[in-house]
Amino acid sequence: MMRNCVLSCLSISALVLLTVGPTIPGQAAPPAAPVPSEFQATYAELESQLTRFGRLIASRWDGRKTDVLFSGELLVANAHVGTALIRPGYERTLAASLDGFNALGLQAATVQISFPMLYRPFHRSDEEYAAYLNAYRQIAAAVRARGMKLIVKSKAIFSKGGWTAWDVGSFYRRLTLEEYVRGRTEVALTIAREIRPDYLAVVSEPDTEADQTGLPMNTPANSVRVVTSIISALRGAGLSGIAVGAGIGTWHPQYDAFVRAFAATPADFIDLHIYPVNRDYLDRAASIARMARATGKHVAMTEAWLYKTGANELGGSFTAEAIYSRDAFSFWEPLDRKFLEAMAAFAHAERLDFISPFWTKYFYAYLEYESASNLRPQQLIAASTRAAGEALAAGRFTQTGIAYKRLITSP
Repeated sequence: MMRNCVLSCLSISALVLLTVGPTIPGQAAPPAAPVPSEFQATYAELESQLTRFGRLIASRWDGRKTDVLFSGELLVANAHVGTALIRPGYERTLAASLDGFNALGLQAATVQISFPMLYRPFHRSDEEYAAYLNAYRQIAAAVRARGMKLIVKSKAIFSKGGWTAWDVGSFYRRLTLEEYVRGRTEVALTIAREIRPDYLAVVSEPDTEADQTGLPMNTPANSVRVVTSIISALRGAGLSGIAVGAGIGTWHPQYDAFVRAFAATPADFIDLHIYPVNRDYLDRAASIARMARATGKHVAMTEAWLYKTGANELGGSFTAEAIYSRDAFSFWEPLDRKFLEAMAAFAHAERLDFISPFWTKYFYAYLEYESASNLRPQQLIAASTRAAGEALAAGRFTQTGIAYKRLITSP
């Protein structure tokens, strides 16, 4: 099982504290450093897979752009940050992050509001619940004030791995499956009523959700229960104009069964998560898109980032934290650009509604391997986010960020 869509509480705290305000992209970071010997084989494998996929897409695409929305994960608004959302000064942090998105030309912002955030029984008081609800209302208003679309993901906050300070594990253990489905439905209903996103993805990684909650969510039947419960609740409340989606990570061994199950629901779009590019995972993305469109569904991508691992490491003893900490090093920058270029071409070729890279902090800064390779994974993640906050405040962007801007704005 892949543990994706994760967010370090330490790393986000750094971004919350350091963001001030960006300027228009100007001087980029220095060219990427040589690839260290320990990562050369992995680098070559990933580059080869991206090149192969690029050729596949080129053979299917005439080069004409479609109406793809280019979004990005608004990391400072992710539910995993917990109390940072209601601390003094958060509005300044939010504004700086969104201004950075504007400077890069992003057309939408992707926000994760996962259960049990905005679920009243989880919070200690009505006042605490209202504070978080008001925070997300303000986030939505700030996104729209900049002329951007709002994409919301609602799934389950992580209980393992130190990705949040929230104590959700003990809360999950008290819930039956029926109570969990009702709770997820109530949160989605609140999001639709109070925040009014343009897109709402309600199931994205059933395997990850099952692992983090301890509940049997890694089956098409139970995941479909969540989807249909939420759509029925939205319709019953008369809430329309929100595209609802559900999907799967391309690494899932039953990806095709989940796609068929979701396609049989009233969901509007099938959601893709793309991280590993090893094996046939990129080919699966193309297969999923075509399966979805054959059933009349739209396709979108609420998360994607290049997973820095070789095929021989998948399913091994490496933790998600250890793999994600590799992202911090600047020598990966050319591959991050190549990955984004491949995702953009794929989105146009397969007519996706939107794409949303996850680790948007690397639009602003990386760390140099020579000076940071001695740090532990959690330290690397935190240090890279501090560097991103400082770069954002100074108006600096990496070549990765500038490449994404060009993908959005070029004719």
